[in-house]
Amino acid sequence: MLSRLTRKKWTNRKKAQFLIHVGRLLEQGYRIHDALAFLSLHQTAPVQTKLQQIKNELKAGRSIHEAFYLIELPKDILTHLYISEKNGGVDQGFQRAGEILGQREELKARFQKLLRYPLFLLWVTCLLIFVMFQYLLPHLQHLFTSIDADMPFLTVLFFRLIEALPWFLFLSFVVSIAGLLVVYYRYRTYTSYQWMTHLVRFPILKEFLIGFLTFSFSSYLSGLLKGGLPVIEALKFFEQQNYMTFFQEEASVLLCELKNGERLSDCIEKRSHYQKELAFVIANGEKTGYLATDLQYYSMMLYRDFEDRFQQRMVMIQPILFMLIGGLVLVMFLAMMLPVFQMIGAL
Repeated sequence: MLSRLTRKKWTNRKKAQFLIHVGRLLEQGYRIHDALAFLSLHQTAPVQTKLQQIKNELKAGRSIHEAFYLIELPKDILTHLYISEKNGGVDQGFQRAGEILGQREELKARFQKLLRYPLFLLWVTCLLIFVMFQYLLPHLQHLFTSIDADMPFLTVLFFRLIEALPWFLFLSFVVSIAGLLVVYYRYRTYTSYQWMTHLVRFPILKEFLIGFLTFSFSSYLSGLLKGGLPVIEALKFFEQQNYMTFFQEEASVLLCELKNGERLSDCIEKRSHYQKELAFVIANGEKTGYLATDLQYYSMMLYRDFEDRFQQRMVMIQPILFMLIGGLVLVMFLAMMLPVFQMIGAL
């Protein structure tokens, strides 16, 4: 029953393939309504209903990105569709959006597969600890009391830590909730732009956020510039989209600075939430006149670099998890065997 439901569910991976197919049909000369009608033949009834709603929205005069909001695409994917409408490359926009969504789901699936076996081992280890604590420890305590002896220090320490673990987890949960509430009430009036500029200061989030913001900005701006728009007009379109509020505010600030006579590369260079190479790429593009192409190549390089670093992190994570679980099992084994060795030595 579960596998049947999984097959029927329209996952993000299937949505990615659907977007790519729509783009290819548009590239071959299909109209958007005809492409949706053709592709709906191979979909389940719930998906066909969604696609019919999209066609109705398009007939009512809705734009493509507004109509495709109905299938619950991520906001950055909808932003790609929005930009493709503005630059006139809807077919390429659909294919690019589908490729990005598909690559993201592939990375997510690989990460889940990587963690599956270590998490299973951790679950089995926790089950063994529960059985030991619930059933074996009382017998050991009774046995050592009857022979008037003390259990080994490591065994006592191990079970004291296990006994205190639920309280530690509960306290951590309470502190985390309290911290989130304090942060929420203190910064609840912050805009997305202010939130992001604060979050990039945290070392754990900094690398990921700066990479994501730099990739998104260069990808979106190159998409608009490829349609022949000047930088100021492209930023105005950026300002009008409602999906990525951070870039909406960013575009407003950049427009003000550009109107004051500053160059785009100088404006970007002052910002700490982009990689430093972005300002150089923009300056070189402004000089050569190939700004759209440079930004497109740069965004592709960023994505490939992110994939490489993700692979490196995955290679590191699994051995670390195995070492931690193995160390826990070793300590558990010693905690159980030391009392046995002690009693054998006492005979």
